[in-house]
Parts: sequence; structure tokens; C-alpha cells
Amino acid sequence: MAVESGRERLTVFSRLPLPGQSKTRLIPALGADGAARLQQAMSLRAITLACLCARRRPGLEARLALSGPLERATDCFGRLLPVEAQASGDLGERMAASFRAGLEAGASRQLIIGSDIPGLSVERLQQALDALQDKELVLGPARDGGYYLIGLGRELPPALFHSMPWGGPEVLGLTLARAAEAGLSCRLLPTLDDVDEAADLGHWRRARRQAPALSPDDGVSVILPVLNEAERIPAQVRRLFAEGADEVIVADGGSEDGSVQAAAEAGARVIHTPPGRAVQMNHAAREARHPLLLFLHADTRLAEGWRDPLFAALSGAGGGERVVAGAFRFKVDGRGLRYRLMEWLVALRCRLLRLPYGDQGLFCRHEVFFRVGGFPETPLMEDYLLVKRLRREGRIHLLPLPALSSARNWERAGFWRVFLAHRLVLIGHALGVPLPRLARLRRRLLRGPERKSA
Repeated sequence: MAVESGRERLTVFSRLPLPGQSKTRLIPALGADGAARLQQAMSLRAITLACLCARRRPGLEARLALSGPLERATDCFGRLLPVEAQASGDLGERMAASFRAGLEAGASRQLIIGSDIPGLSVERLQQALDALQDKELVLGPARDGGYYLIGLGRELPPALFHSMPWGGPEVLGLTLARAAEAGLSCRLLPTLDDVDEAADLGHWRRARRQAPALSPDDGVSVILPVLNEAERIPAQVRRLFAEGADEVIVADGGSEDGSVQAAAEAGARVIHTPPGRAVQMNHAAREARHPLLLFLHADTRLAEGWRDPLFAALSGAGGGERVVAGAFRFKVDGRGLRYRLMEWLVALRCRLLRLPYGDQGLFCRHEVFFRVGGFPETPLMEDYLLVKRLRREGRIHLLPLPALSSARNWERAGFWRVFLAHRLVLIGHALGVPLPRLARLRRRLLRGPERKSA
């Protein structure tokens, strides 16, 4: 029985990346932890594709259906998509339950996709949904004899999934035969490779550096780690919204000066976290609802018109690699030759090493941020360490637009004292000095409390 035209639903079927329970056929090649990390990375890619498809297709609802304890879902995948638990039973029973739930919710065209197809794209998802406007069944064949995508434009025929030998090479053929018996009109999409065996890993390696292009319509979440910034935060939040932020998340590390109320009144989403800039930013990233993350200090102001160049950078490629992250040009509002010297040194470091950090407005794809594990939760240098991780994933792009930072911390502690402390920390890290020890050294040099947030 056909279903009247209505909403569309796209469900990503995946599982939590639990060592020993994820991609078990790849454990001999990758180890239990490596197989789990691969499961997470491929799931993040599928989640991103579903999110982008929903943003570009009005009326499409995208969801993530997981097997495993849902309380860990946000830590692994963030909140780009609403999460639901898969039903019990074999794969067919779980997919059948998902299709029935979508039908009851009013979805007339539904897709379910797996998470281990590197060649899947937003365009392929759109093609499948378009095909359901005049076909009752859409299948995306996998090269191993199964399928990576199934779409229905009508109620589920009872026999379609019954007693199916899931995981075997005859799944696609049996599905097509049963669809013909049920009188379903069918469309086949191009065949794609999945990743189940060690020999398949090359498909993922080629795909991981070709992240989906982002457009300004896809949205950016701006994250501000805050501690006692009541005087600055309202203007910063309002300015960010006026200049193109889709959401501003203020991660408060225990302010006592009214920062929380001021941020909320300015329109920000406020979350409460333990103190520590890396901890605060990681918590906020898990709550972000957009596929692009921008991390900014409360006292750093971006140049007007920053939004379009930011998305343009992430839609380009360099050296065969898709851009995965970037930053703005460092600029300080302090007067004097010493500040210009510092700006020149930072520009030189960025040009030669492609290593932006500090007050430069770091931006990053949501998918890649989670794939590399977010900010290392260290007492300092978390941005430096994150950028080094990101460079292994793709290209870091430097925008010519300035990020203007306040000179207040430099003026309060003394310019040359701060300059020396930063240099000694970098040298100490290069020599292998533990970061907690470097944090104590920095505190003594600056004669102030250890840094808690931005």
C-alpha cells in the first residue's frame, strides 16, 4: 500500500565504538582500540552526511539509531542528530521497527543507511530520496553482495526482511527477488565499497581526506570558554550573532561575576562545566548542533564578514587534501612596536609551519574534531596539541582576516614576562618536559594563578 506524500526521514544505523565489539573482523589488522576508532570515524562521516542532507532538503528529518548504551552517544558523536535506540532482534527486525516508527510519525519516504561506506555522499542520499518519489523501493548495492542503503516509499512488505542471511553475499539478490514478489517498483543506485575486511581499508584511507564540502547554509556553532567575563560577554555574543553565528555556546567554568546571566540574556546557550579551557571547549563541542565549530576567546573579536570566507576555506582543497580546519590572522589591540613584532612572528610561524594557535579563532569540522579526540585536556597548550592532531587529517587554512585580541593579559603581567613565559613553555615541551611542570613554571613566571579558561 502506497503512503500519501508527506515528510521524509533518514536514519543512520550504527553502533557505539566499543573496543572488542566494533568492526570485529578488523581487530586482527587494527587491534580492538583501532577497530573501535575506525567505527567512530566512519559513523561520524555518515552522521555528517545525514546532517548536511537534512539542512539542504527542507522537510527531511535525520536521526541516528544506535545499538549500545545511549548515555555514551554524545561523548562519541556529539549532538548533530537526535539519537534513538535500535530495536532488539536481528538487522532485519531492527530496520523493520525503524520503518514502522517512521511511518507512524508521518514520514512517507524513508531511508536507512549504514555507517561503513566511505564513498557515500550527500548527492547520493538526495538521489535516493528523489527516486522514492516515483519508486517504492531504493537500494544501494554494496560490492560484497549486501546493500548500504535501503529506502521505502510505502509500508514495509512483511516478507522483505524475514529470515534474511544478513552479512552474506546473497542479501541483495534475495531482497530484489522478494521485492518483485511483493510487486514493488525498484531503483538501484551505483554500487559502492564497504569496509569490513583489512583489504577494504584503502577505501577509507582515500575517503577520509575528502571531507564533504560545507556551505554557509550548513551552520556554524561558536564556542566561548568563559570565566568571569560579565563585562565582555554580552557584547561579544550579540556581535557574533549579528555577524553570522548560528548558535553561540558559552561554556562557563564557574564564574562568580554574573557572566552566566549576562550571556544568557544576550542569547547564548550556556552550559556549566568544570574549569579548564580544554574541558570547557570539549563539553561545548559535544552540545553543538552545526557541522562547523569555531572556538573563540571572550576577548577576541573577528573582522566583519568572517562567515563566508570561513565556509569558502572549508569548501576548497589544497595538495589533494580537503581543508579540515583553519584560523584567522593574529592581531593585538595593544600599541607599540613590540606588539607588531609579536604579530609578525606569529604570521611567520603560521606561514612556515601551518601551526596556528592561541588567540586566532580556530575553526574545525565537527566530524574531524571528534575523530581526533577533541582538545587534549591538559593544563596548557591544548590548542597547539589539537592543531598538531588536525594537521594529520588534512590541510589547515589560514584566513587573511584578523582576529583582534585584547592586550589586557600582556599588559597586566608585563609584555616581556609573558613573551618569555610562552617561549620557555614551547621550548620545554619540545624537550619533553611534562605539561603540568611547565604549567607550574608558567605560573611562577607570571606571578599569578594558573590559567582556568580563556
